[in-house]
Amino acid sequence: MIKILIPTFKNVLNNMLRKVPEIEQPFVPYNEQYNACFINYETGYIPSIAPGVAINGLIDCQGQVTIEKNVFAGHDIMILTGEHDYTKFGQERKLSTSARPVHIKQGAWLATRCIIMPGVTVGEHAVVAAGAVVTRDVAPYTVVAGVPAKVIKELSHGS
Repeated sequence: MIKILIPTFKNVLNNMLRKVPEIEQPFVPYNEQYNACFINYETGYIPSIAPGVAINGLIDCQGQVTIEKNVFAGHDIMILTGEHDYTKFGQERKLSTSARPVHIKQGAWLATRCIIMPGVTVGEHAVVAAGAVVTRDVAPYTVVAGVPAKVIKELSHGS
């Protein structure tokens, strides 16, 4: 009986390990150093991320992304730099892309599942609340929340 089970197990294992056919999907690299997925890296920019910063989420590299020291992020954040022209239709909309840089300044906190939209600068030590969608610059030492994100508090800080 053991002799019968071993070839059967071997067949099952071989079927499980056979090569999966290639698909025509773009490869999304995962970077363990930053714990992030980068998209549009083929034609975009290499993000500038300070040493020791960990980003758990997605970074769109179509435009330049700069993340300074002591920035930290919650789970599943998104930093987007590319956008499409909504006034176009069909294939033309898909192909009409532009990019704007994103800059996250030192000490900022990007909470879980926030989205930073193209062209935004998040100021020093600012806090972006969980789930916020940031469409405009965030001043230093402020807390923003909501969709779209609005200032809900200013943080006191020593000089």
